[in-house]
Amino acid sequence: MGADFARHGSCEGQSMHVAQAIAALGALLSVAAVSLPASAHGLDRGRLTLELEGETVRLVATPPSSLFASADADRDGFLDVDEVRTHRAQIRQVFDEAFSLTDGAGHSPTCAATDVSTPGSGELGRPRPSDHVRVTRVCRFASAPVSVVVADALARDAPMLVEAVRVARIAPDRWEPDGVVERAALDAHSPRAELLSRDVPAPAVFMPKASLRAVDGFDPWLVAMAIALGARIAPRARSRERSLAWTGAKSFGLSSQSSKEGTCSKEEK
Repeated sequence: MGADFARHGSCEGQSMHVAQAIAALGALLSVAAVSLPASAHGLDRGRLTLELEGETVRLVATPPSSLFASADADRDGFLDVDEVRTHRAQIRQVFDEAFSLTDGAGHSPTCAATDVSTPGSGELGRPRPSDHVRVTRVCRFASAPVSVVVADALARDAPMLVEAVRVARIAPDRWEPDGVVERAALDAHSPRAELLSRDVPAPAVFMPKASLRAVDGFDPWLVAMAIALGARIAPRARSRERSLAWTGAKSFGLSSQSSKEGTCSKEEK
């Protein structure tokens, strides 16, 4: 009976470890869903992401193809690679005239030429016609802005969800968040929004950057959140495991049949 109880306790411990792993994974995925702007290559229609690094702003927007009806040669409601290539100048002009970016004091940055492409144009093979285009732009302010203000005159016809975050460079082509992600909806009632104000303190996450960067392929902020959640879950799991072990001991003392059901191996049942 003692051996059966030991095996039963081992099974309970393994089950608890599996449960902890599943809970931690679920928490990590839930945090990932709300913590950072989506990848620029995977944005859905009607999205705008802003990344502010010092004086530099990188933006990606995905306005719907319906805003550029003159470029839709076959009138199917979608824009393909050829239509975008042929009418890129017109699409760029419509976007540049409708969209504005300034700092909190109303100063405009100097921007590189706006690039217009179709989603998936950088992938292998010919991308399918899309219901939106991808617009990218890099701008630079004279000095680091205290906040940024975005306005979209096209929002009255095509609402836009804005996600903005301050970032810090950690490698020539890599950045990490330097604050929280802020969101705003631009529509007919609110075509303008101010974001990333330094007057609003962002919650700090105290964790060595070297430890975060060591987890290759994962965003460091998500890793930090997962570790923090795991630290809260583990003590409760250990307490529950001890409680289950005590309950198992009582049940094994009363019934030999229960000890057989607690084994891990099918041969022992």
